[in-house]
Amino acid sequence: MSAPALIKERAHHLATWNEENALVTLDSSWFSKLNISTAFAARFRSVEGCSYAFTNQIFSSFALATTNTNTRKTLELHWHPQGPFFDRKDPPILISESLEESIPKAERSRRIPDFLMLLSAKSDRTYEDTDLVFWVEVKPLKSQWTLKNGRSAGLAMARAIPQVNMQAAYAFKTVHTRNAYHAFIFSGIFFSLLRYTRPTPSAGSSKSKSVADSTGLVMPEEPEVLYWRQPIITGRGRALSLVFLIALDELTSDLGLTLQPSWFSRNGRNLSASELEHVKKLNEEAKKNVKKETQRDSQLAKEVEEQLVQEDATETPPASKSSDHSVRYRLTDDPIHSPAKLRARPSKRGKAGTGKARA
Repeated sequence: MSAPALIKERAHHLATWNEENALVTLDSSWFSKLNISTAFAARFRSVEGCSYAFTNQIFSSFALATTNTNTRKTLELHWHPQGPFFDRKDPPILISESLEESIPKAERSRRIPDFLMLLSAKSDRTYEDTDLVFWVEVKPLKSQWTLKNGRSAGLAMARAIPQVNMQAAYAFKTVHTRNAYHAFIFSGIFFSLLRYTRPTPSAGSSKSKSVADSTGLVMPEEPEVLYWRQPIITGRGRALSLVFLIALDELTSDLGLTLQPSWFSRNGRNLSASELEHVKKLNEEAKKNVKKETQRDSQLAKEVEEQLVQEDATETPPASKSSDHSVRYRLTDDPIHSPAKLRARPSKRGKAGTGKARA
């Protein structure tokens, strides 16, 4: 949609809904901001948290682009970073307390996803309930952020499967509104989408029963892979990929919301036969990795738990950890703060290069 047409449409909305103000964002401006977030994340690609702005802009904008169509109640999508799973009708702690501080770091690092998409309902200005739509786990892509590195992104996503399985177990334990939930995994400019079915204590392996006995959790069976290591953006970062838009539409089309005309709209488009075949091929490739990672989930969980317990006293934020060795940010990763640059600076304790303290 052209800029004049977009502005005209927004003016129509203002008149229809008797609104005085509107925030208009052109697609060129939005993608320019996304490209900055992409470049920043790619520059510091070994640090998971540097990818959060990229992920946040996409999903928070998507939530804002939805409007309520239910005449009996108000429905709103809202986007939560570091959102915990808990029963909305029975919060685990007082509002005045910090939820993150109430949960041991070793536990929260695996059970709290990076982002949650929630749907809240209210009628006559009275809050009714909140439902979990999906969650997102971000993993760093430590190779170059290009469309050629999808296989590397797939490996990073596969290593995240045990953690996402644990998150699904907590989701089913604490959120009781649905029999199936969905999880995105982001790595670089690629995404995967998994579907988890609610487990029952009588189903699953003996490993699942033992977990349920010790912690109250029932681990789900291996998830269904809906999309695997598909691109999020295309066209040199000037568009969201059709497969990603379809995935979003499939998860939100039945929520009673309308998507405003924007770069999130599918506009009736579907994948071609060759594109569908490519999706199926990657999904089949993923099933082996997902099955393998799910089978060794118990051992990986134990190793990560022990590692995080040792780090519990550190000042790192409660961001999620992948099951492989985490790469921490170092000054030597940044040429601005390289050892050569640091040596060239005057010492705060003495003259440059002497290292001696002042008398």
